[in-house]
Amino acid sequence: MGALEVEEPRATRNAAPRFVLEEGAGALASMSDAWEELAVPSGTPLLTPAWLLPWVETRARGPVVCATLRGADGCLRAGALLQRVPGGLASATDRYGGDWDVVAASDGDRRRLWDEIAALGAHRLTLDAQRVDTEATEVAREALAAAGYGLLEGVNELASPYLRLPASFDELLAAISRAARWKWRRRRREFEREGAVRFRTTTGGPGLDRDLDALLRVEASGWKGRQGTAILCRAQDERLYREFAHAAAERGWLRLALLELDGVLVAGDMQVAVGGVLSSIKGGYDESYARLSPGHVLRGETLRAAIEEGLVGYDFLGPADPHKLRWTDEVRPRRRIVAWRGRVGRLAGAAWTSVPRPALRRARDFVIAHPQQRDRLIDAKMAVQRTTRRWLPPRGR
Repeated sequence: MGALEVEEPRATRNAAPRFVLEEGAGALASMSDAWEELAVPSGTPLLTPAWLLPWVETRARGPVVCATLRGADGCLRAGALLQRVPGGLASATDRYGGDWDVVAASDGDRRRLWDEIAALGAHRLTLDAQRVDTEATEVAREALAAAGYGLLEGVNELASPYLRLPASFDELLAAISRAARWKWRRRRREFEREGAVRFRTTTGGPGLDRDLDALLRVEASGWKGRQGTAILCRAQDERLYREFAHAAAERGWLRLALLELDGVLVAGDMQVAVGGVLSSIKGGYDESYARLSPGHVLRGETLRAAIEEGLVGYDFLGPADPHKLRWTDEVRPRRRIVAWRGRVGRLAGAAWTSVPRPALRRARDFVIAHPQQRDRLIDAKMAVQRTTRRWLPPRGR
């Protein structure tokens, strides 16, 4: 399908930005450089074409739609990649895939694009990986509510740790707990006693595929491989991360962090530096060296290298695991927002916000403090979902 341009009033046609809706990933590919320029300041690679294009090829649930705002001169002012799903539209991301947002040259452009997306009138709009309590997310809420959507915000949150990098590694070590600082220094010394320790970073070149192969084998050698969540367990995931690694290397973003002992890789992490922030994409370690805490040692070395490079932040991505929280206590929660159009959707949103969601949030917080009550929370969540499905209209295309 060709591009759909929404007409502006005649008086403003030459001055106001144009809203353009295009089907297929080819639209994103054709404006890759301009999109990337808007995405990089966000500090995450997950909004760039380097990630989005291979993601569409390997993980998209339906046809993708590129919604953009173009200036009077035709330049890209804002963009959002969506996918068509049964019943409406959804953000082009996985539920726990990291970040998703509109990329925009200004706050005004962001707001205008959300107004246009809301005006499309999709029956349901599912937005995964929305950062909690940010101005960008609030703009989306306001635009959808103004267009007559009822909003149902999820209870479960993916709270990814984030570290604001200090001026020196010594300053970082001084800021973490005494136990974490002692553990990192001790494990680093134990590595040195075991043999020749080498920390190195691959950013591209002829050795990229060799080092990437070694990292993926290490990642699949432990619990991720046994649970079937390692990259090598699914051909589509392997294709996604390989293509992304090469695209990031071409842009100078890739940092394959590798920790070796006597020439053998014991831990590795695929990292990408975008907009001054280093993001940890995927990593793992050889469990036969678990007593030396290779992942913890590697993390310290990568943070040292990031500080020396002059980066300002480190995004751990994924859940707030204890080994990540040794380095920071700051987290960036992300949650799902589902917008339902029409009176039924508004009533459901109001009902969900007034009673079930606050109750489930309290239950969630209680379960976090008392993990043995997890089964009760799951039962309550399923009961609410059954009730919601009973009152909401059936899904349709």
